[in-house]
Amino acid sequence: MNKAVEPVSDQKKLEFVADARRFLEMFPGHVWGATKELTDEEHIEDYRNVLAKTREAFPDLPERTAMNAVMTSDALLYAFTGNAPLSADRAKALNGFLASMPALLNSVEELIALKSLFSTRVRELLDHNTKQLMENRAQRAIIENQKAQIMWLLNQIPGVQP
Repeated sequence: MNKAVEPVSDQKKLEFVADARRFLEMFPGHVWGATKELTDEEHIEDYRNVLAKTREAFPDLPERTAMNAVMTSDALLYAFTGNAPLSADRAKALNGFLASMPALLNSVEELIALKSLFSTRVRELLDHNTKQLMENRAQRAIIENQKAQIMWLLNQIPGVQP
């Protein structure tokens, strides 16, 4: 079931773009990664190693830290972002990206539809203008031909100066 997405103003879209660009800077050199298949106990041990590496990378981390993540309201985990200094901001950024995705996708669809509409209209206008131009050229040629005929006729009448 598709949830209705509220319209978003252009100003809000531009604010989001600015925030998104700032948030993207928090993910330098990012890659998607996965562990090998492990039991829950083996995953916990693997995660202990990840936490140890984080402590090595950030020696000033306090002993007690919050573990940041993207999750559902009933605590189903989607992604850990960890306990490093920017982890909370990274989790908020990921959550913001997910929350804003429906409006962004709608905007992309709108832009594609507008591009198609305007491209079609521009083609119609170009075709019409080209036909008009050809008609105008043909009419000018007829007018020039008729002027030449009139001049020839006038030159045939004795005593008339065109």
